Amino acid sequence: MTDIDFPWGEEGPTPQQLLDFVVGKLREQGRPSVTENGELCLYRGPNGTRCSGGWVLPDECVFEELTLSQMKRDGHPLPAWLEDEELFCLLSSLQYAHDNAAEIHPTPAGWLAAFEHRARAAAEFCRLTYPEAPR
Repeated sequence: MTDIDFPWGEEGPTPQQLLDFVVGKLREQGRPSVTENGELCLYRGPNGTRCSGGWVLPDECVFEELTLSQMKRDGHPLPAWLEDEELFCLLSSLQYAHDNAAEIHPTPAGWLAAFEHRARAAAEFCRLTYPEAPR
């Protein structure tokens, strides 16, 4: 189970809903979900932080040492909606955007700008509308 109220039903999100939800949560969070020393990204990090996948995967689907692709390949439980290749690709891309930005930019502001740049590219590739930042 997860303690998050999703804006979609049991059937899962549309790609646009997934993008909007993850980007919104990471904007609110304002920093990456990483170990205390900042060396490794975490699905569930210190002080309630989460990575892209951490915001949408239920607790029973989180294996900190594995990427989303590794979990799928190894047959770990994932939400049924991730069987949709477009949703899986989008979430994997958002996960990469989170992790890669965290590796390159140690400050929260630098990380967020780098994440937004990478997430916007994923949205464009998937032909989705990138959510505007709140004013």
